[in-house]
Amino acid sequence: RLPVATFATIEAAAMARRVTEPILRALLASDGVRDEFADLRRLPFVEESADGLLLHDVVRDSVCADLARRDPEAEARYRRRATSFFMNQARRTPPERLWQVTADLIYLIRNPVLRDACFPKRGSGHSVEPATLDDDPAIREIIAAHERGLEADLLVRWWERHPETFAVARAPSGAVDAFVQVAQIDRIDVTLLAADPVAAACRAHLDVMPAADGDRVLIMRRWLGRETGELMSPPVAACWLDVKRVYMELRPKLSRLYTAMRELDAQSQIFLPLGFARIDGALIFDDRPIEPVWLDFGEGSVDGWLSRLIQ
Repeated sequence: RLPVATFATIEAAAMARRVTEPILRALLASDGVRDEFADLRRLPFVEESADGLLLHDVVRDSVCADLARRDPEAEARYRRRATSFFMNQARRTPPERLWQVTADLIYLIRNPVLRDACFPKRGSGHSVEPATLDDDPAIREIIAAHERGLEADLLVRWWERHPETFAVARAPSGAVDAFVQVAQIDRIDVTLLAADPVAAACRAHLDVMPAADGDRVLIMRRWLGRETGELMSPPVAACWLDVKRVYMELRPKLSRLYTAMRELDAQSQIFLPLGFARIDGALIFDDRPIEPVWLDFGEGSVDGWLSRLIQ
């Protein structure tokens, strides 16, 4: 049987994706947690990683569910402390480490479907990095496997005109298993925006509902995984999480995101709770619908959006 103090440490640690001494200090609101951290490290369901201590998924999920039922005020208190800590960290984290804090914040959102989408339990091992010209065959293969006709032609055109806006999810073997495209809409070739019906619909929506002067607006034209297309998979999850890092880099002036989906209904449990909304219904490409959608980050840009989701 665990000591009461150790169980309290486990409850606090279960709130976070990972635990370091600074994170544990914030969760427990205590200046001295070296002994508590050492106790946590010795537990059989805790493993060490380069990011910190990791609780086993089953233990973490069980502890969080039990705490939410038994003492919701304590659960909310831990969540507030974690949110405040990681928000403060994000403001002073260098760009090359921002992915880590982004993952910490996304993990705090209490949406099991979203959590599984970004942190699949069967793991990933994929790294996301800017696409290079060497990735050209793989990107074209993935497009050809899931799209045809006009949509396939447009995605190839996006790749050829703006390869700098593409990132790939690379397996440990080096294989490209997914890609995502995301860029500030005002930096995209205007002729491409006009020629692409999805981008044109997003641009028209932005014209009717303009962003404030100085605000940044993203367009994520498409993401596709080699095996699952736009549907959830470990490499797609890695791409989704990396896009959240882009959000963090562009705050506090990022105000909205435009994208489009073939399978919006199938993914509604992930995207609708995040605040995505349809734009004037579906477009028909090659006898198949594709739906432009948008996300308004609202007051406080990305920080405000994340805080509201977590709370």
